[in-house]
Amino acid sequence: MNRQRGARSDCNDLPSMMQGDGGIRMQSNRPRIRIRYSGPRSSVPASGWFGKALAVAASVVVLATALVFSVVLVAVLFAVGLIAGGYLWWKTRTLRRQLREQMAAMQARAAAPQPQGEVIEGEFSRAQSSDNQRRP
Repeated sequence: MNRQRGARSDCNDLPSMMQGDGGIRMQSNRPRIRIRYSGPRSSVPASGWFGKALAVAASVVVLATALVFSVVLVAVLFAVGLIAGGYLWWKTRTLRRQLREQMAAMQARAAAPQPQGEVIEGEFSRAQSSDNQRRP
């Protein structure tokens, strides 16, 4: 293989690796793309005890600020949920009252004494005789 010293193996050179147990090797003629990051750097490195103390203090301030914002956000969401629940409860009060009245009426009907006797289910038809027919 033709590699420079210290170069990393990327996905681009997978075809050049050994494939299976057969010992087949493939060479890829594709050029390697290297991406290097050179982002913004701090002008003051955290060296020495003063820089490290300043970095710790800044971290504590950022974490405390994030904690305060998260507590405020949770409180606001709780208040909005409480208001929405109260509004829904207030708007459905007549429906709940009607349901309670219907349940009480159904329980009263169920508690009423049932007629005693034998019930025979079936259909019937009435036959009219010629004497009982109405005349126009």
